[in-house]
Amino acid sequence: MSEAKYITGPLAIHIREGMIAASLGMVAIFLVDLVDMAFIAQLGEPALAASVGFAGILLFFASALGMALSVASSTLVSQALGRDDTTGAAQAFLDVTLVGLVLSVLVAVVAHIYARPLLALLGAEGMVLDEAQSYFRIVNLGMPMLVVGMCSGAALRGAGLVRKSMIATLVGGALNAVFDPIFIFGFNWGLEGAAYATLLSRVGVVGLGLYFAVVQQGLLKGCRLADVFSSLGPVMAIGIPSLIASLSTPFGSAYVTRALAPYGEEVIAGVSVFGRLMPLAFVGILTLAMTMAPIVGQNFGADRRDRVGRALVLAGGISLGYVLVVATLLSFLAPWLVAAFQLEGTAADILIFYCRLISFTYVFFGLHISATQTLTAMGRPLLATISNLTRDLALAIPLIAWASTFNTPTAIIWAQYGATIITGFLTYGLTLLYIHRSLISSVNAQVSTYCYHRPVTPYIPSRGH
Repeated sequence: MSEAKYITGPLAIHIREGMIAASLGMVAIFLVDLVDMAFIAQLGEPALAASVGFAGILLFFASALGMALSVASSTLVSQALGRDDTTGAAQAFLDVTLVGLVLSVLVAVVAHIYARPLLALLGAEGMVLDEAQSYFRIVNLGMPMLVVGMCSGAALRGAGLVRKSMIATLVGGALNAVFDPIFIFGFNWGLEGAAYATLLSRVGVVGLGLYFAVVQQGLLKGCRLADVFSSLGPVMAIGIPSLIASLSTPFGSAYVTRALAPYGEEVIAGVSVFGRLMPLAFVGILTLAMTMAPIVGQNFGADRRDRVGRALVLAGGISLGYVLVVATLLSFLAPWLVAAFQLEGTAADILIFYCRLISFTYVFFGLHISATQTLTAMGRPLLATISNLTRDLALAIPLIAWASTFNTPTAIIWAQYGATIITGFLTYGLTLLYIHRSLISSVNAQVSTYCYHRPVTPYIPSRGH
């Protein structure tokens, strides 16, 4: 079992190394998704791109469980290691993984049964609905593997083993990239071929992730299966708020998709292409948040809150610089991207709109996810959840409803990202203030005063907490 590596040394170097390692793995997956969409575009049916867009929203709902439990995995493992409690870290990993396996099977079964009515509720119809259902049901078979793989990768990151997590992700991306053209064109399976390639990639991710975590690193060493049910409190304390937060995003996206559906398949196709392009372009922002979680968790567990504050300030500066560079680049590349994905008419206009205007708002997205990851890693997932609910539901839905009166898709998109701008600015500022106040509070103030530390510590209070 690894020791806490983030409680000493320059934070900037830890963040940089973590971002680089995580970005390589994430780029592989996002690049494959982008190539996947390009292959689908080569089939010459705009409805297929729209089908992937609708299915993607529903898959986001289904994978929200994995996102929530991966947050719990990274947070609990990193906090335990920060307290020098390797047995607690192992027990946390076992608890989260087993919970994820059981719940993901249940979610996958329910999602499979109700896939068609749910996709129809999003606005899919006709051929788009048929293709979206077929694509979703194939990819959904791998939902338990996805969740367990996410938990394993998060545990590796929580232990500071970002490169191991990256390698597992790279292998998954390579499998997808290799089998995509084989299944789509070689076997002439079309959209279903893309789904089967995605399913195969998840087998690789979960297999290698568990090998690194369990066999090589011994992340289960010292845990006991008999203790799982008695120590689920910490998992639920972080997992439930994180699940609510994870679900709020697809709810908001579903509402946007529903609001945009009346404008036609071309609008949905343009949105779908940017949906695949965005994670690749802004992978640095996503991996920054992933890197923040173990760094904050380990330092918080070691009671180094001064380093927590410095890490968040660094994250804000990185978000600003990164987005300005990438968004400017997207602005120049917009016409080329339109041609690459063979978009025309409204679909082309929507993609250009995203690249030249909306992309710059991702500064606030970076501030938001860095702050919410920090809050969760500090044992305050409820505050992070409130922030997500405010962005995706309390602000986004009324703004989108109001923007719909302008009868233009761009107004609806602006409303969605307007909610991100507001909550990103406020959440980042309030999180910095919260950290500052915790620093100047009484030296004798215990962590239990403002976090879930007591329910988190069935994993053994080895430092007397």
